[in-house]
Order: sequence, then C-alpha cells, then structure tokens
Amino acid sequence: MQDNDTPRGQLISDVAVQSVCFSDHHLVTCRLGVPPPPSPVTTSFTYRALRRIDKQAFCRDFVALELY
Repeated sequence: MQDNDTPRGQLISDVAVQSVCFSDHHLVTCRLGVPPPPSPVTTSFTYRALRRIDKQAFCRDFVALELY
C-alpha cells in the first residue's frame, strides 16, 4: 500500500536532522517507502523444575536414545 506522502517508487523521503542537546550526535529521521513487516509469530517455551526431575528415569531415557 502506497502512502500518500511518499512519491511512487521513492524509498526515502522526509529526511530531517535534529540537534540533540545532551549529545554531540544528531538525530536523523526519515520516512521509508516500504511496507511494514508481517506481525511477529509468538513462541512460548515451557521448562521443568530441575529439582523435581526423576534423575534415574532421565538417565534411563537418555541412554535409550538412538543418538547415544
């Protein structure tokens, strides 16, 4: 979707440089003529309480793996 403020095909517009009183650097702002990225995918993780793991069962399961 094209923004009305950005001419068609122009990647960068409305460039401005502003002085920042608390730094010797300047703030550069602009408008980018690219669409926003898609919404991020939410990933959730679960963890076991390590103190409650049955260590013997864990060792048996680990040794039974093909990669071991």
